[in-house]
Amino acid sequence: MKANGDYGWPECYHDAFQQRLVLAPEYGGDGGKAIGPCANKLAPIAIFAAHWAPNAMVRYDKEQFPARYRNGVFIAFHGSWDRAPYAQGGYNVVFQPLNGDRTSGRCEIFADGFAGATESPDQAEHRPSGLAVGPDGSLYVSDDVRGRIYRIDYRGGADFNAADVTPCPSAVAPAGEVVATAAQPPEGTHPNAGAADARRLPVPEGATRAMV
Repeated sequence: MKANGDYGWPECYHDAFQQRLVLAPEYGGDGGKAIGPCANKLAPIAIFAAHWAPNAMVRYDKEQFPARYRNGVFIAFHGSWDRAPYAQGGYNVVFQPLNGDRTSGRCEIFADGFAGATESPDQAEHRPSGLAVGPDGSLYVSDDVRGRIYRIDYRGGADFNAADVTPCPSAVAPAGEVVATAAQPPEGTHPNAGAADARRLPVPEGATRAMV
């Protein structure tokens, strides 16, 4: 990643099918074809499943965990509510290996099962919301459903079996993926939801205030 680099947020998003940045509908996009100012933005160094809602990221620079985790990043995904018609997802903590400022492999599911039996915002038992690394190298994960804080430490040997790693699912939904019913955010919706924030957003070139 480049310091002060413009990766397009919030005007642009990465379309995993087209493998390029496209203009978001909120900023005048047409659902995947229009590029506009996104043509001049930096490409992402990693992509993840849509709508998983990353809430926190922390770089691991301690020595308690096996060496393969050194200088990679952990990401807490709060979990989706709007992936329909695909199954909801996230509600986990993933690890993204890095080599310098570049990814060195696909992200991995590091901790899962927070949601319990059902991955949906109104039924999830726990939702990862924050991350911190302690002085001893333990990883702390906060939950904003019941207010719990999980401490994860490593008590194994120096050897690490890569076969035990679970890779993150593809950012492109595979054919035949379980279809989910339409969902709503847990706080519900309101006809004017986001209106005040939208008025403060800049209007990009080629768009109108109504589009924003």
